[in-house]
Amino acid sequence: MLLASSWSRRRQSSWPAQLELAGNLGFRGLALLEDEASGSDRLEIPGPSRLQKPQGSEIGVLDANLLSAPDGAPAAAESLIQALRGFTCSHLLLSAGVDSEATRAARAQALLDRVYQGESLEPQDEALQEFQQQDLASQEQQLEDLLRRIASIRKLAPGLSISLRVLASPAGLLTLHTMEMVLEEAKRYEIGYWHDVGATATRQLAGGEEAAAWLDRFASCCLGATLEDCHQGLGGQPPGTGVVDWQLLAEYLPSAAVKALRLAPSYPGMVVEEARSSLHALNLR
Repeated sequence: MLLASSWSRRRQSSWPAQLELAGNLGFRGLALLEDEASGSDRLEIPGPSRLQKPQGSEIGVLDANLLSAPDGAPAAAESLIQALRGFTCSHLLLSAGVDSEATRAARAQALLDRVYQGESLEPQDEALQEFQQQDLASQEQQLEDLLRRIASIRKLAPGLSISLRVLASPAGLLTLHTMEMVLEEAKRYEIGYWHDVGATATRQLAGGEEAAAWLDRFASCCLGATLEDCHQGLGGQPPGTGVVDWQLLAEYLPSAAVKALRLAPSYPGMVVEEARSSLHALNLR
């Protein structure tokens, strides 16, 4: 199991120290994951010459905002993938970003704010129904652009494991339906699905798809998962303290899938160790 870097970065500034800290807590390395909620975990990737890893440790996953980047994305992707090869990162995680229509992003944030205040939105909610009136023509063009970028990134990174993750925001371009479409179209590029436990739980609270539906639909192509519990839409909580069905997750997740534990930085190391142990007891390793 990997430890999400958002926890270790608040304690150690250097990459070797973060890796050593993760190892001391029983993890095999780090997962460099972006923090969708705060935007504060934008990742600065070290050059290979600056990264001296402790023996036996690894940076196993990198979450990169390449698919929703501006037109300079190909150059950014090439630079980033060269860095990945330099420190033997084995998995690239991609997010498609949010719908390009600005008003939809704003309305989605308003729905999320209600979730953060403790609401669970029902299908008949007026604001939710208004939000769900999607511009299908615009969405189709965005999905075509997304597939072109996936093809470009795969060409730069033959042999690297690549998967797509969903966002907590209802305005995320990838829904249960569009994720299926994209994975089917991108099958020749060997792209998999990454299950973000917190994001799917939050989407359900915001009136979206049931969290279990993602596992039911994509477990067969799931390459990894971010493990965290979720309370009132806020992830980074220890297992068993929120709404996540951990038994269901243990049943669905492939044993070979990469697992990355993400906890809020406020939790002490003892809680991190306890969380890892509780997940191991469910055979989530």
